[in-house]
Amino acid sequence: MNKIKLFFSEVFKWHTEDDAEQVVVVGAPGTIPDPATLMPECPRPWLYTRVLAFFLLTTALLFLANVLANAGTFSIVLVIGAIAVPFTVLVLVFELNVFRNISFYTVAKALFVGGALSLIVTATLPSSWFQNITETSDAFAAGIGEEIAKLLVVYWILKRNRAYPYVLNGLLIGAAVGAGFAIFETASYGMNALAVSDGPWFGRESLIVLAIRNLLAPGGHVVWAAISGAGMLLAMRLAPLSPAVFGRRTFWAAFVVPVTLHVLWDMPFFESIWASLGFELVLTVLAWVVVAWFVRHGLEEVETLRSVVPYHAEPVVPPSLAGPWRRWAARMLDQLCGSLVVMAVLGDICGYFGHGEFLDGMHQTVAWILALPFLLLLEAIIYDLFGTALGKWAFSLRVRDDSGRNATSKAYLKRLVRLWASGLGLGIPVVSLIALAVQYRRLSSACKRTTYDAALGLRVDKERIHPLRWLVVLPVLLGIVILVVAAAAARDEGEGPASDSGAAEPDARIRTLVDASGLKY
Repeated sequence: MNKIKLFFSEVFKWHTEDDAEQVVVVGAPGTIPDPATLMPECPRPWLYTRVLAFFLLTTALLFLANVLANAGTFSIVLVIGAIAVPFTVLVLVFELNVFRNISFYTVAKALFVGGALSLIVTATLPSSWFQNITETSDAFAAGIGEEIAKLLVVYWILKRNRAYPYVLNGLLIGAAVGAGFAIFETASYGMNALAVSDGPWFGRESLIVLAIRNLLAPGGHVVWAAISGAGMLLAMRLAPLSPAVFGRRTFWAAFVVPVTLHVLWDMPFFESIWASLGFELVLTVLAWVVVAWFVRHGLEEVETLRSVVPYHAEPVVPPSLAGPWRRWAARMLDQLCGSLVVMAVLGDICGYFGHGEFLDGMHQTVAWILALPFLLLLEAIIYDLFGTALGKWAFSLRVRDDSGRNATSKAYLKRLVRLWASGLGLGIPVVSLIALAVQYRRLSSACKRTTYDAALGLRVDKERIHPLRWLVVLPVLLGIVILVVAAAAARDEGEGPASDSGAAEPDARIRTLVDASGLKY
């Protein structure tokens, strides 16, 4: 009880503008305190209450302006109202970061860019396929898919900023991404309700949606993503974030919490809206109990920083260069899986702009040439996130520089650009065959390096292939085979006599996806 009183002790005190600026001006050179000088005391946040009051006042004034003068400002009311509570919770978590090593500018980037990216990743994950079937499947699809999407974005941001190794840093970056997701989602729901509003009071449904989602926002996306971010850095134990985190039980124990809370939140357990609200408020309390545990652990890090063993760079390993066939198999696996995703996304984009038939009627060779740079870009993104690609992971290949260290994301991107031109011949069939022959000859010679690897000072090392990895790879290959068989059956049906008798045309996009996936190579 004393800690709770101490936590809220600054809320009702008078604070000046200078006090507020001292809270916000952190994370820049000269403003980051030495961790050894910090005291593991209970945080005393207060600025978040002023931020909430500011947004509520602004929303009320805009609503009043809408009623009295300008009806066109109602959409602004929804946008500002959607920001109010998620941003307030984010400011609270910002104040909890006692290390004061993350600037508000970085938080703002994670809020807007991270929130938008997490929405895009959510739309591209396979979990979206199970939506709109039943309410239960919707709950699992949203709970698992959205939390994985936010997790990947939080991981990407934290991995690019190795100066944020503390649990409270992960809590803050996760909260920023979650707040962005919550703001955009609330604004979209409010706009949708506004579009179907037909009652005597224009916008009544939108305000109800806004009020309910703001009431529940403290226990939603903000804290769920915050728990995921904190769990990742807790599992790393002050070491720089790496793909190894996904193999640690501490991370999975933490990640199960937001997924479970999200699924339970969306489950249709109650018919009464009041019972649902009560249940969701209980889940909110549970989420904040977990957040409080992470804050406590973050304060314990302050005490243990002096005894932490310094992180050492990866040791230099002797080279064991991979041959052409193993590299070719890894490349084919990446192309098969990646091209299906890329072509599906391009098809959805074309359909959105009213040109869905653009890919359907395109020749497979042209489709492959156009999709290849997007496929390589997708591979670069995957490498930046996980430090490898699916094919290289399956066949235990590592791209390293001459010193034996793993290639950086920037070097790997440059490698893919050169691979596109001199290794794959831009996807042009004849040129591609010549390029493959040239690179095969170099890999079979004594140097065992392609022209693009040699130009960048990189090499591809091989390691022992772990048999358990094929438990992941084989289902992927089986899914591709099923898709190929389905496409072949659709093609045969479309070319047979049944197509002349008025039968439905086969799905041309499936044929295009399979033909453009690189199987013909």
